[in-house]
Amino acid sequence: MDLGQHPPRPDGFERFVSRRRGEARTIRFAARPGVSAATRHELARSLGSVPWGDLHHAYGPAADVPSLLLAVSLGTDPVRLEAWWELWGNVHHQGTVYEATPACVPFLARIAADLDHPDRVNALSFLREVAVGDGTFAPRVRVAVGEALSPLLQAWQQQPALVQRALLLLASAFPDDLATYPELTDQLPAHLRTAWHELARAGGSPTSLAEGADDGGDDELMDRRDALETWALAGWNELSRPTTKGPS
Repeated sequence: MDLGQHPPRPDGFERFVSRRRGEARTIRFAARPGVSAATRHELARSLGSVPWGDLHHAYGPAADVPSLLLAVSLGTDPVRLEAWWELWGNVHHQGTVYEATPACVPFLARIAADLDHPDRVNALSFLREVAVGDGTFAPRVRVAVGEALSPLLQAWQQQPALVQRALLLLASAFPDDLATYPELTDQLPAHLRTAWHELARAGGSPTSLAEGADDGGDDELMDRRDALETWALAGWNELSRPTTKGPS
C-alpha cells in the first residue's frame, strides 16, 4: 500500500478492544478537550505510516496498536485508562517486549515531550519499562528508547519537577547519557542517590537489581529501590497504577 497516495482517514483508528475488566469490550475513541481535528489527523497519518499488521506483539499481529496509541495520545480520561492498560499488556507482557514494541517508542516519547499531556509521567515510566524488558527484541527496543531519550534530556530544564523525576528514573537505564546533564542528577534527594546509582549499575532494571542482591534478595536494597520509584513516579496520573500493566 502506498501511504502517500492512500493516507489513513483521521478517524481510521476510532475503536479498540479492551479486556481490562476481564471481558472484551469495544471502546470508541473520544478526544480530550482541546485536541484539534488537525492534531488527530496528523497523528493518524504518522501511525498509518507504520506497517503494524506485519508486526507482532504478545497476542499476535499488532494491527490494534495504532488505535491504542491514538487513544493514549489524544483520548479522554476514560479512553486513555482502557488504552494504557491494553497497550501495556500487548507490547510489554510480563516483562517481555515484542517486534511491535520499538515502533511504539516514538509515539510514547511524543507523549512524554508534550507539555500539555496529562500522562507524561506514565509515558516516561512505560519507556523505562520497555527499555529494560526481556526477549529477542530487547536490544532493538533499548536502542529506540535511547534515541528517544536524547531530546528529552536536552529539554529537561523546561520540564516541571514531577516530569524531571520520572526522566531521572528512565535515565537510570542509560546512565552514560545522563553524564552530560549533572544538574539533572543533582535533582535527586541525597537519601535516594545511592538507590539511583544501584539501579543504574543494574542497567535500570529492578529485576536485575533484585537478582544481583546477596542471597537472592536484600530487603534494604529493595526498600531503597521502592523509595526511589515512589518518588520518581509521584506525578503518575491516577488512571491506573504501575502495578496494573495490562492483562496477565
